[in-house]
Amino acid sequence: SLLQDARDEGLSPNTVSTNCALAACEAGGAWRDALALLDEAAAPDAISFHTAIAACRRAGGRPAARAALRLLRRMRAAHVRPSLIGYTTVMNALSAAGYVRPALLVFRALCADHDPDERAVHTALRACDGAGRRADGLALLAELAESGAAGEKLARRFRPLWDAKAAAAHKAPAAAAAVAGGSGRGR
Repeated sequence: SLLQDARDEGLSPNTVSTNCALAACEAGGAWRDALALLDEAAAPDAISFHTAIAACRRAGGRPAARAALRLLRRMRAAHVRPSLIGYTTVMNALSAAGYVRPALLVFRALCADHDPDERAVHTALRACDGAGRRADGLALLAELAESGAAGEKLARRFRPLWDAKAAAAHKAPAAAAAVAGGSGRGR
């Protein structure tokens, strides 16, 4: 491995050099290499974990999304606090891979550690919307509204957008049926 090669050359890889190598893995979407580097790291920090998670998200796919979730769990077990961006990156990876429920569980963990920001709420709602799980999105907004002033403000901001999206989705099948039903007229 890269770190072992450095050791063989008489170098002592530190957290900074490991993070640089992880950033190269992230840039190339080389998530498996990032995981291997993280496993070899002497003292991974929040940047190490976040960069490996970002490599998983960039690579895409279900195995990489599951790896991102495992990294988040490992990070928390190591008592390294994930940032809002770290949580949101895992949510993006899970959502893109079709793992809506785990993405929402990560959102709830985020809310336990941080006040969610607009990006985190948007990511959670996008996961619900992409899977057609509007009820989960409504439940998420209701939980936010009850969570305090910051959550209430976010819920008020996103609720009209969510309602409009739901209304548009409800009208779309009726409009398509009307178009399909009217396509043979006048001939």
